[in-house]
Amino acid sequence: MALCAWDHVSGRLAGQGQVITEGRRLSYLNRNADSGRCGLILSGPARTGKTTAITQLGKTLDVIRRQRHPRSGGERIAGRFGMVRTSAFPRGEYWTGLISALEDSLRLHRRQPGALTGLEEYLHRRTGGMIGSLLRLIRGAAIQAVLDGTEQITRTDLDSIGVDIASETAGTGRRRPGAPRGDT
Repeated sequence: MALCAWDHVSGRLAGQGQVITEGRRLSYLNRNADSGRCGLILSGPARTGKTTAITQLGKTLDVIRRQRHPRSGGERIAGRFGMVRTSAFPRGEYWTGLISALEDSLRLHRRQPGALTGLEEYLHRRTGGMIGSLLRLIRGAAIQAVLDGTEQITRTDLDSIGVDIASETAGTGRRRPGAPRGDT
């Protein structure tokens, strides 16, 4: 498979057309096959657009499927499934319990018990009460504590770790100005 590279004139990946053509061909080839289905391996160095090319192939195949079968799969799913909506954790007993459980799971040699539960308000402000953001922040700080040899997490350490984009853009995850972004 040819390497993919961004073509600034066309605004697409050079090689992307080849991926889409081959992918479409394989989708026809495999359509009614019970066995012996063929696949596509896209190989090349990092950051050459492999993921983007495969994503575009998926989008192309989805457009073709929707043109052939205009009835939305979403309508069928909506008719068969119920939904449970989730939201951010509010500050309180469950939030503190979550932080306590995370803290207990840390295997840092110089960990101070209760250090993170004492920062529950700060952690909620940084993460907006989102579990994924909290996990990213605490895991990132724990990894940094192992890498730098301190083997403990402090407020200063947490300040130096970036959280996900959603938390940062919502204004909940702002780091100190000039603080380095951790390897998270």
